[in-house]
Amino acid sequence: MLKSVNHSWGITPKFRQKYGDIWADMDFYFEDKVSKDRFRTDPMNCVVGTLHISTQDFKFTYKDLISHASGVSNTIKKTYITEPDGVIPFYIKSKTVLLSRSEANRLSETLNDALTSVQRAYELGLYL
Repeated sequence: MLKSVNHSWGITPKFRQKYGDIWADMDFYFEDKVSKDRFRTDPMNCVVGTLHISTQDFKFTYKDLISHASGVSNTIKKTYITEPDGVIPFYIKSKTVLLSRSEANRLSETLNDALTSVQRAYELGLYL
């Protein structure tokens, strides 16, 4: 079974209709098992999961997850006044993804939740 942050397969049709398909399908899927030796010796370059947005999948290392979680939050803060209802461009792994305000907030929450989960798993010795 896939371990994910948003459990996108459980989104109700009501929420899908209200927020859209991109919002509903956005999820971060954790790797099945991260080797404790690999995570212990080189945690920053260890692949921890895959971010799924629309039809695109992005493999994330622990380092990518940290940088993108803070980068997305900063982009949302910067565009809060300039793009109140518009589309916000995000650069993820050298690709541009255009998201609405609700989708951008969902992306930020997803990345921050994934980062917290990875950090807790490491602290507890679960190694995902």
